[in-house]
Amino acid sequence: MLGGLYGGVFTSQEAAAMGAGFAFIAWLVSGRASFPGLFEALRSALGTSAGLYLLIIGANMFGGHLNFANMAQALSSVINPETMPAWLVLALLAVMYLVLGSIFDTVAAVVITVPFVLPIILSMGFDPIWWGVVTLTLVEIGMITPPIGMNIFVMKAVVGNLVRLETIFRGVMPFLAADMLRLVLLIAFPSLSLWLGTVLE
Repeated sequence: MLGGLYGGVFTSQEAAAMGAGFAFIAWLVSGRASFPGLFEALRSALGTSAGLYLLIIGANMFGGHLNFANMAQALSSVINPETMPAWLVLALLAVMYLVLGSIFDTVAAVVITVPFVLPIILSMGFDPIWWGVVTLTLVEIGMITPPIGMNIFVMKAVVGNLVRLETIFRGVMPFLAADMLRLVLLIAFPSLSLWLGTVLE
């Protein structure tokens, strides 16, 4: 499954389907297959999926509310590259994306903010591809940042009562530290996110 995903054979959805298919085959040949077991697995999967959809639907509703309330225009009036140094603008945008990433999903955060953030980035002379990489990194960091990170609660919905929420927060800290280091490197050395395009040229 991972080989097909990273080798470009599968999309992420197809890889997930392959993983589920192989798990089902392994269950069939394990000698423990039964209709009650199948029913219990389906019931558990439906409960987990329903919880995840509630999180995603709520995040999208909140994103729509922010858009309706003209939050993007309000932020663009505060973040002004003509009166602020570039480092301050980047710092404010980074904080904004960390907060947005912690309360709703990646697509909603990017779609809402791109119309006013991208012109700011271009006006300061930054590469839009570099900023796209930084933006996704910021949003993904926000999704695992305590105490709101949405992915934390997605994981909690998957494991149920087997693991406490505090344990999940502690377990994510090393990954959060690694992500922050990656973010610092991307900002300090923009060529790290652009080297592939340079090689292809």
